Amino acid sequence: MRNIFIICRKELRSYFVSPIAYLLLIMFALIFGFFFWNSLGYFVLMGMQSQMRGEQFPMNLNEQIVRPLLSNVGVIGLFFIPMISMRLFAEEKRIGTIELLATSPIRDIEVIIGKWLAAVALYACLLLITAVNFLFLFKYGNPDWKPLAIGYLGLFLQAGSLLAIGTFISSMTKNQIIAGAVTFGVCIILWVLEWVSGYETATWAKVLAYISVMAHYESFGKGVLDLKDAIYYATLIFVGLFLAADIAVYVAIIIAAVVVVNVLANRYDKSYDGTANKRYSLSDQTKKIVRELNQDATIRYFDQSTRYNQAKDILDQYSTLSPKIHIEYVDPDKSPEVARAAGIKNYGAAVVEIGGKKEEAKSLTEEGITGAFIRVLKNRTRTVCFVNGSGEHQIDDSDRNGYSRFKELLGKDEYESKSINLLQKAEIPADCTVIVVGGPMSDYQQPEVDAIKTYVEGGGRALFMLDAPLKLGKSEIADNDALAKQLEFWGVTLNKDLILDLNPVGQLAGLGPQVALVSAYESHPIVNEMKGNATGFPLSRSMEIKNGDKTTVEKLFTSSETSVATTNLSSPEIDPNDPKNKKGPLTIAAAGSYTTGKENSQGRFVVVGSSSWAANSFINFNGNRDLALNIMNWLSSDEDLISIRPKEQDDRRITMTQSQFSWVRLTSQFLLPLVVILFGVSVWWRRR
Repeated sequence: MRNIFIICRKELRSYFVSPIAYLLLIMFALIFGFFFWNSLGYFVLMGMQSQMRGEQFPMNLNEQIVRPLLSNVGVIGLFFIPMISMRLFAEEKRIGTIELLATSPIRDIEVIIGKWLAAVALYACLLLITAVNFLFLFKYGNPDWKPLAIGYLGLFLQAGSLLAIGTFISSMTKNQIIAGAVTFGVCIILWVLEWVSGYETATWAKVLAYISVMAHYESFGKGVLDLKDAIYYATLIFVGLFLAADIAVYVAIIIAAVVVVNVLANRYDKSYDGTANKRYSLSDQTKKIVRELNQDATIRYFDQSTRYNQAKDILDQYSTLSPKIHIEYVDPDKSPEVARAAGIKNYGAAVVEIGGKKEEAKSLTEEGITGAFIRVLKNRTRTVCFVNGSGEHQIDDSDRNGYSRFKELLGKDEYESKSINLLQKAEIPADCTVIVVGGPMSDYQQPEVDAIKTYVEGGGRALFMLDAPLKLGKSEIADNDALAKQLEFWGVTLNKDLILDLNPVGQLAGLGPQVALVSAYESHPIVNEMKGNATGFPLSRSMEIKNGDKTTVEKLFTSSETSVATTNLSSPEIDPNDPKNKKGPLTIAAAGSYTTGKENSQGRFVVVGSSSWAANSFINFNGNRDLALNIMNWLSSDEDLISIRPKEQDDRRITMTQSQFSWVRLTSQFLLPLVVILFGVSVWWRRR
């Protein structure tokens, strides 16, 4: 090991006492600085324009700046790696010092590894230049650091593998130009091999694509640490250094071992998604649906063969979940009869087929494809009916108090939504799978309550979200005694109080005491998967539960031990320390079942002491959206769908002033190259 570091230090010193290292660093800094400044400028400009237009789509620094720039670094490296590796052995052979190394007490493999490590160290210095630029993103924005770190690890492994090949090629000749040219050619070939998978799905094409160094960087660039990609780079490094050692007798054995290792890594692949919202991992919901399949399923992707790659990432994730999932790629131009039979009219469509039943995915995303699985498996229309007419939240209202986001989430889970008015006709429509009473401001009339009673006791399903009956001027909330009395008959007694959560954790999260923070859940199918996911309930009330003659009621969750409940609902000034307050924990939600006496017909209901938790302003808070959909799945007897669903893309924007942007440009395009120049001049001055 000591000899390896001696060789490494000697080789690294030879780079930096000559102009080579400084020229490479300056060129790399200039090229990357130009890319960085342009990418950052375009991102900031798009963010400003979207804000001026009032557009709400998420913008993410990692996806739109970091990932493309790191991919560019990989491509730029294809040109710089031959310049670094070409002199490793070719120069020694040219000046005749290779004989001194051969006759020294240092073994050949130690010389090879030492020189390779020096080349890798120089490339690490190039990567350090890019890291200095990325510091500006942390200064002015909030990028996700884990994907950035994983991306750099991928670049490091990619460069190490190509430098190992360059080391082998340099050991074959004493001409640096030949060594550099051949290395560059091999690097380009290993880059473009991936292209064949864009228009061909045969086994030979998959093998060639697997050999491509760029194909194995894609997961690293996304922030996903994939075992098979790491093993690929490790084995390529091993092969390159082994070939440079010129042990020809073992070549066949080593290559066979490398092939076996990569095959096993590909078959038993494991990965770690470093993104904050696990953007490149399938959700628990999808995993649960796929793993519980009792028969084979086929996903057919219809597109031109040159565009298969755009679906490969997402479809490969499905195929690795279960051996029952089969992926087929179909070019409608080459197989029009297959596309016609599937009813495909546009390119880029995916169709899920299980047991002869087919459904087209609404989009080439996890939500779209998993939605197609749900439609095939359920094979029925599920309609959620929102009761209105008494001041409830509206599903077409996109303001902060509306339920339009709730409606959108239900649609992604393959529910249809509509509004019903029981004042016009006191009867629940037959097509309603679940009804929702979402925060009525005024009292329900007795005919409305009777309609709900008849519906649930006849086997219907209902979600009641009833706020604390606050009496604060114009925003008074009715007591709704008739509906409350019916719920009490079923075993849920609503208290006329307001829960105040004094938990300091909620305050750290920016929540006031009027928002009850929940992080612990009871044992029930609705919340069994919610462990570790906090939920919040603004202006919530407490409740008491008990079993009735025909009902079984279970608690879902309670407020924290530091919470209290006040009955002072008519004053905006509430004293949390009032000795009359009821101490927590306090029940916030409950689920019940009603025995109808009919076979396969059971009424179900869920009562939550808050309605704003599902409103547009709060449904994206931590686990609220998962809880809302889990409640719907349980009420519609789709317990197999209850899980944690895919998270949405983070909005990580960056806002900069003109002076800040100018400072970034000055640093990335001028100061960094200037620092390298000054350092190189100082080394030359000391050695002249």
